[in-house]
Amino acid sequence: MYEYDFGQGAAGSLLRHTTTAYKTDGVYDILNSGNYSASTHLRDLPTQVTTYSGGGTQMAQTTYAYDGGTFHGSCQNGPSHDTTYDATVTHRGNATSIGSLLNGSFLYTTKVYDYAGNLIP
Repeated sequence: MYEYDFGQGAAGSLLRHTTTAYKTDGVYDILNSGNYSASTHLRDLPTQVTTYSGGGTQMAQTTYAYDGGTFHGSCQNGPSHDTTYDATVTHRGNATSIGSLLNGSFLYTTKVYDYAGNLIP
């Protein structure tokens, strides 16, 4: 995405541009016609977002990792819960690690979810 300053009769100078890389693993785009619960269609999971100045200098970067670790808790008796969508379904698109570039090093935040996709504080 390119962002420009206001200009007189035309676009102004380039202020910054952002590039986004997306997860392309086959496990996040699987059609299992025999079992819809086992199908996965997650095509919009960013893995890296990088922002550059108008002059091309990298200004910021964030990385994302998905579905790391184990699930916690249980919601087997939840209303309208599909019992086949349990802890064995591991490709859910939950961002479990987020890295932000800070002064040349990455600072990581780790998140934990239950198997219904709820963030556990």
